[in-house]
Amino acid sequence: MEELTTRATRFVEYAFTITKDSYTTQKRQAKDVMSEELAATLFAADGSDVGTFETTVRDIKVFPSASGENCLVRFEQDLLILETGYEETTQELLALTFESVDGRLVVTEMEDLTPEGGI
Repeated sequence: MEELTTRATRFVEYAFTITKDSYTTQKRQAKDVMSEELAATLFAADGSDVGTFETTVRDIKVFPSASGENCLVRFEQDLLILETGYEETTQELLALTFESVDGRLVVTEMEDLTPEGGI
């Protein structure tokens, strides 16, 4: 369960944190915690719209299933639109599915369970 919790936390950090200089590094690191297919979907671009917006995550809470193959993850995401200074914080809820690939747990599926309008 500890490995699943660590992997889920890293997944959220890599997939939902976007800062001016982080996209390329996170794209590379993401391949360690998610399937190649999911990484290709989430990091399809060569780079991000640097200078347009930034997102950060905090208060990540992982709730593993009894089987240890799935979990729910709840976290807060802060959005900052750099041009206007607009800030927004949302609470997010995801269901993650894991598989063992080459001896390590990786996220193979992600489902957004956040109700419209937030949690």
